[in-house]
Amino acid sequence: MKKSTLKHISFESKSLLEVLRGEPGNYGVFLPVADDDGSYRQSIKKFSSQIKSRSTKLKVKCSIETLFIITNGEIPKVIKVIKVTRQ
Repeated sequence: MKKSTLKHISFESKSLLEVLRGEPGNYGVFLPVADDDGSYRQSIKKFSSQIKSRSTKLKVKCSIETLFIITNGEIPKVIKVIKVTRQ
């Protein structure tokens, strides 16, 4: 994972354009920025809108999935990530 230049994403496995311009089946994983209240709702909403806009401009289809990662420490923590797959 590398630091992202996108406003609502803190880390990404590869850039969104790499995912959308790649072959079908190509995917990327993105870690959204937490909102002020600790949730990821606004970041996921705005990033999803950005994905839809860019994929429409590039005339490609993609799927957007929100995945949960549960860390196993003294206090379990749930982290949301976004997986974007080009179809």
